[in-house]
Amino acid sequence: MDPDGPIGVIAGGQGAGRLVAGRLRRLIPREDVLVTSDEGWAPWARRPGRVVGERCLALGRDLAERGAKLVLVASLQGTLDGLAALRGELAVPVLGFELDVLVMQTAAAVKGAPVAVVVEHGSVRDAQLIAALKLVRSGGLQVVRLGEQLPDVGGLALASAGACLRPPQPPPGVTTISAVDLAVARAHRALVRSRLLAHRKRAGRVLAMSSHPTRA
Repeated sequence: MDPDGPIGVIAGGQGAGRLVAGRLRRLIPREDVLVTSDEGWAPWARRPGRVVGERCLALGRDLAERGAKLVLVASLQGTLDGLAALRGELAVPVLGFELDVLVMQTAAAVKGAPVAVVVEHGSVRDAQLIAALKLVRSGGLQVVRLGEQLPDVGGLALASAGACLRPPQPPPGVTTISAVDLAVARAHRALVRSRLLAHRKRAGRVLAMSSHPTRA
């Protein structure tokens, strides 16, 4: 695998793609980032899970064909519907907005205090999110939508792209952990472990693509 290949990012919309690309460039500035936004099929939460999984696979295959050395799914809905299939097919590391990792990191940061999961309205299918959280922690976790009252103790796990783009202002003493920042840090560690950090001297570049016919 070519260390100078790009990091591939799959996003439902351009905002999430730009946010993740910007955080990658900040942490590992010599990396090229190839972002593909599925705006032609967004919002994914309104599509059947099978369709979203197929879209993630198609976009992931395209990124792999373009030489991506790692693929990051910058969407909670895309992670729930497509991450397992991507990992089963692609020969490169695949990361996403994984709830178990996010909740674990938030719980560790607040040392056992309550954890609430923050998403924006319409970003993920409610029933699927609740079921996924019950797998992460028996009994589930509190879910807060952007604009709703925040807990005044514990930690906030910002689980969706919109929540990370427009993070709520937490009450004093409440800790927030961003799915974007966590995924970017994990991508960096994966590249270090695999010895796939870019060797180039120049600064990395970002190339953005879209499935929307007027934005491609």
